[in-house]
Amino acid sequence: MSIKNSVIRGNMVTWTTNFFDMANNVIQANSATLRLRHQATGEIVTLDMQLGPDGWTASFDTSNVKPGIINWHASCIDPVPSAQDGYFRIDANPANPGP
Repeated sequence: MSIKNSVIRGNMVTWTTNFFDMANNVIQANSATLRLRHQATGEIVTLDMQLGPDGWTASFDTSNVKPGIINWHASCIDPVPSAQDGYFRIDANPANPGP
């Protein structure tokens, strides 16, 4: 899963991923979750990922998010646990309206 390091507030961020077992085979997961945490405020958002033709996807609207680092964690638990972690930064200059 690849996310740009910096996102301008007001854009959608979309994750698309597959999950893998220990042998690096794609897992046909029954469900998947994406958890986001704003590093400065501690606010947590949990999104259900949807299965699409390219893998599991979820989108997050950054319009109402304060600038700062967002940590993310995507995971599935069935049939076997698999997870991915990462982070990105939301940028906004003084002309960018926000919360």
